[in-house]
Amino acid sequence: MPNEYDVIVVGSGIAGLFCANALLDQGKKVLLLEQHHMPGGYCTSIQRKGMTFDVGAHLIGSLGNPRTPVGRLIQQWELPVEFIRCNKLEKVHFPGLTIHFPACWEEFQATVASFFPDEAENLKKFWADLRKVMRSYLRPVEGNRMVEELHGQTYGEFLDVYFKSTKLKGILSSLYGYVGLAPNQISLFAMASMLGSYLIDGTYYVKGGSQKLSNALARRFKQAGGVLKYKEKVDNLLIENQRVVGVNSIPSGNFWANQVVYNGNLHQVLPAAQGGDYLLNIINQKPFHPHRNSVKLFSMYFGLRISEQELRRIQGFHFADFDLDQPENLLLYLAAPSLENKELSPKGTQILIANLPLRGESAELKFWSPENKAKFEKQVNEVLNKLSPGFAQRIVFQEGATPKTFFRYTCNDEGSVYGWAKTPEQMWVNPITKVGGLSQVGHWSYPGCGIAAVAVSGIHTAAQLSRT
Repeated sequence: MPNEYDVIVVGSGIAGLFCANALLDQGKKVLLLEQHHMPGGYCTSIQRKGMTFDVGAHLIGSLGNPRTPVGRLIQQWELPVEFIRCNKLEKVHFPGLTIHFPACWEEFQATVASFFPDEAENLKKFWADLRKVMRSYLRPVEGNRMVEELHGQTYGEFLDVYFKSTKLKGILSSLYGYVGLAPNQISLFAMASMLGSYLIDGTYYVKGGSQKLSNALARRFKQAGGVLKYKEKVDNLLIENQRVVGVNSIPSGNFWANQVVYNGNLHQVLPAAQGGDYLLNIINQKPFHPHRNSVKLFSMYFGLRISEQELRRIQGFHFADFDLDQPENLLLYLAAPSLENKELSPKGTQILIANLPLRGESAELKFWSPENKAKFEKQVNEVLNKLSPGFAQRIVFQEGATPKTFFRYTCNDEGSVYGWAKTPEQMWVNPITKVGGLSQVGHWSYPGCGIAAVAVSGIHTAAQLSRT
């Protein structure tokens, strides 16, 4: 039958790309469908005035390390991608205190300990127990005693076991901006996974921008015999006898397969499917599917003529207070990738990406009229001029991106950054759904959010499908 495959993967974000390539290694006939005109999702880059801006991904944990499962595959597949190893994470700025954390597990611990010598014993036990959580997260969930004991705990609750100091807990939580949820809301395992990825497996930039990784994975997929179609919007799942047997895509029509792997929110397509209401009811039953979206951002991309010294001074996470259980205390995240990834901008210029977390009505797509976008652009510029007097005179280029922009690149609900919010209740979504022939990858399923985690989800799902 024409248009018939072993597996259809919907969405060529990083999870879809890793899953599709891993399925090819099993000898499967694989079709990869992408609604955009290029691969990558949040690993997409745009070109402006000779500068390369990563739309979403900046620092990436573990992918450049050949000792990790994802790093080994990148090496095995001989992807023509270079990684830049970083010795530092972002700075964190509190009132009266700025810390530039090393991207190293032991040095990170030493940095925290230097501020709190009286907490040495509590810190020692905390680090040891957090390391156990990190290790347990890498093992299968079934029969995992630590996961069984702590799966419902937040990172904030874990901190409360060891410490009373709001300042210390704030510093230990200050990188939560990488996962987008305050410590009293984020799953302990999601936070531990992020810290382990950066501090133990290594922190990297993709040299020349994250699009190079996405393009290399897409090229390898096609060269290995996969079929990749762009500008294909999957709007419906094909269902027979309460089992998914293919997809309907605009403009090409129906494609058929034994398995469909969906890198997105299934709520967007199941209601349109014949029998979709029945299947949606199955997926909606806890603990099969969550409903709360992750953080939304307003981002501004700046090309600047600014000194490295000044850019290093202001980059990082800016907080209003040490009490990070209050989400409004994260004011702004300033990423400056060209400081290390120098191919991104011409000599004499730098890149700054300002990310403003959104709350209330501004977190809804309907809020984003041209007038409201202009107001937020003005607000971000005013903040940056206060942080760095004369900032406005250094601007070569600027462009704003709303949740509507991110929705256009990824189809994430309301333009959310990490799919489902990684709360304890929403952390453990099995990629293999309860619906026959249907799986889910990416930050919509286990093991979580972030580029390294979604790559792992793609690899794990491909492995699970080989056994079913």
